[in-house]
Amino acid sequence: YGEMKLSISSVKFIKNVALYTGGGGLKMEQILMCSVHDSWFIGNRATHHGAKAGAGIAVIDKYGRIAISIHGVTFLNNTASRDEGGIGGGIHLEMISKCSVQNSSFLGNNAAKGGGIAARGDGIILIINNITLINNVATTGGGGGVLVEQISLCFVQNSLFIKNTAINGAGIAAYHGRMKLNINMVKFVNNAAIRSHWRDTNNNEHNNKGGGLQIKQISK
Repeated sequence: YGEMKLSISSVKFIKNVALYTGGGGLKMEQILMCSVHDSWFIGNRATHHGAKAGAGIAVIDKYGRIAISIHGVTFLNNTASRDEGGIGGGIHLEMISKCSVQNSSFLGNNAAKGGGIAARGDGIILIINNITLINNVATTGGGGGVLVEQISLCFVQNSLFIKNTAINGAGIAAYHGRMKLNINMVKFVNNAAIRSHWRDTNNNEHNNKGGGLQIKQISK
């Protein structure tokens, strides 16, 4: 397992494509710590073959050790695959230790799930402070702005969610597990849970919920 500490500052990642792994702009595995400051992720894609996660940034750590700080970063028009496997148009976090996202913008990012940010896996602490999410889209699942699933703690404050769309939880979708969810001084404006009444291929009826926020099967 690597002990690398990585710092990225004032870097532009523009129209990069991940062909076989996630992270159209940047992918991190098996490092100890990373900070990304005052940078731009624009028009990156993770849409081909096995590359369907984290069009802007993908951080994956099966050991749960990586800590990442994102500050003053713009994620614009990044696209993870829009089919069922695509997750995290701007950022995808899986099984890491901690992520702090501050003073950043997520504008027009797309994925099947988690259009702006997606975080999955036990033990993750996600801190979101003073970010703006506008016009991000989750095409087949939850979390047009933010999707958190089976993580330990999600803290969101001083942030704006505007005109994001998803099947459920267009602003924030929080699903499953013993998650502590704290939302403070946040505005949800004109977000939309689309396809409010629909039937699947087996003719089961579905009613979608959570234009601003959807919370499902969490215990805290």
